Amino acid sequence: MDQPEHSHWPLTIVDEAYRMRSDAMLACAGLFDSALFVGDPGQFDSFSSADTAGAV
Repeated sequence: MDQPEHSHWPLTIVDEAYRMRSDAMLACAGLFDSALFVGDPGQFDSFSSADTAGAV
């Protein structure tokens, strides 16, 4: 069976990488030459909400 063709990019930035499962990271690792993983293991979940209806 032939493998599907995938695009290839020189760089990716993954925000909230601390929440990314390692199997998901490994599954897409071959699509990029370099990667920057940004995440905060001590980050709290959102604790409030705001009405953005009037936001610009």
